[in-house]
Amino acid sequence: AEALLRNHCTGVFYELHIAQHHQFLAMWVMGRFGEVSRQLPNLLKESRERGDLLATTDLRLSLEVPLKLVEDQGDQDRRELAEATADWTTMGFHTQHYHALASLANLELYEDNAKAACQALEDTWPALEASMLLRVQAIAITVWELRARVHLARIFDAPEPASHLAAARKAMRAIEREDTDYGQALVLKLKVLEHLGLGERAAAQTLLIEAER
Repeated sequence: AEALLRNHCTGVFYELHIAQHHQFLAMWVMGRFGEVSRQLPNLLKESRERGDLLATTDLRLSLEVPLKLVEDQGDQDRRELAEATADWTTMGFHTQHYHALASLANLELYEDNAKAACQALEDTWPALEASMLLRVQAIAITVWELRARVHLARIFDAPEPASHLAAARKAMRAIEREDTDYGQALVLKLKVLEHLGLGERAAAQTLLIEAER
């Protein structure tokens, strides 16, 4: 798609960005982080040179910021996240805000601050639901997986872990209702974390093998 747009079309910067963005997201899901790291700077340079705020913000929040965690650069990640978010509108709740939320929650988890990750999700959840982005299946599964993971992390530090376990299980059921193969694999992985949180290592190991399969 990118080749067709570049070679046969003019004035299609938005369509070109969509093709490139989905290509990079696919590489990310496949774990090809090195490839993303090598190619993303040139793509960002192009979008900045043409003054394309949409493409620049999308690429920064959904790829550049999470890439800092892959590279173990948490401090820089927080700065990048703040800068990219500041450049975008505060009106409404768009996919860019969703990417920012996911990046922030994952950053807090990465820095072993499950309470802050949970608070970020709870503070933003009403706006996320009102935006109707949860009607997009890929976004819904990603957000529910993140919500479950955050609440499972809170089992270890919350005064009332049972409420967080219930919230995590509710999120897992939401993923199961979407009835996708990759969603079911994510649920199995989440159940591994649940069993580990409860000290049930043998059950966790069995589920982990099933999740990988």
